[in-house]
Amino acid sequence: MSRNIQCAAVVMAMSVSACFAQERMFYRVSPLTNNSAVSLDRDGILNWTNVNGGDYYEIQQSPDFAAWSPLVRGFNTNHTMSLKILDLNPPMDMVYIPYGFFTQGDTLTDLVSHVALPIHTSYVSAVYMDKLHVSNQKMFEVLQWAYNNGKIVAVSNVIYNTEGTQEPLLILGLYDSVIHFTNGQFVVRPSHTNHPCVDVTWYGAAAYCNYLNQMNSYPTCYDLTNWANRSRMGKGRAWRVRGSPFPVGDPRHHLEHPSKLQEQHEQLL
Repeated sequence: MSRNIQCAAVVMAMSVSACFAQERMFYRVSPLTNNSAVSLDRDGILNWTNVNGGDYYEIQQSPDFAAWSPLVRGFNTNHTMSLKILDLNPPMDMVYIPYGFFTQGDTLTDLVSHVALPIHTSYVSAVYMDKLHVSNQKMFEVLQWAYNNGKIVAVSNVIYNTEGTQEPLLILGLYDSVIHFTNGQFVVRPSHTNHPCVDVTWYGAAAYCNYLNQMNSYPTCYDLTNWANRSRMGKGRAWRVRGSPFPVGDPRHHLEHPSKLQEQHEQLL
């Protein structure tokens, strides 16, 4: 379904209005004393001017002017700036996350380990992100494509990558497993196709992103040799999983050896 955007140059408190069918959102660039939103074009690019040309900015959004929430933060490098903040036609079931930065590390100071220190600023390139958890069906489709293209292999109920540094991606044969692998074919339990995928390691989540990108002719996010994220300038991601204080998760904390996982699941039975 096509969506039309209507732009207003400066609307109240130097805000820009964007209307998508029945959706409406207003945008402004803070601090308001230094920045003035000028236009929001049909490609989702916000243009603004700023007085200092070298200070911090925060693009904020609001559906009704009553409450403003931050969308993305960055630094002004010129007196005239532009940034893509919207995508009117993103890939199916995905949202566009603009380029920006975030504070990475243990800002809550509630961890015993020091792996989340020092606290620092990390920059993240623009990315697309799923609206919902990855389902078993989506994982099945990506795994089957990866297997058919020689990118993964199954060894003793564990799926490994064949490119880069080999790591366990998905653990099969556990008590809660709903994805099975037999004779070169992945199969999902019919009643669980739309359930969130389980038993995926941190490496498996990273590899899934790469394989999905390759399936759709997009650049890959991760270097599987050292498992570094190419979409970021600095170490970190702009979102979190499973309530972890780590952005995306630190593999040293979220990944157990497959044999250890099997032991833990057996103890639960």
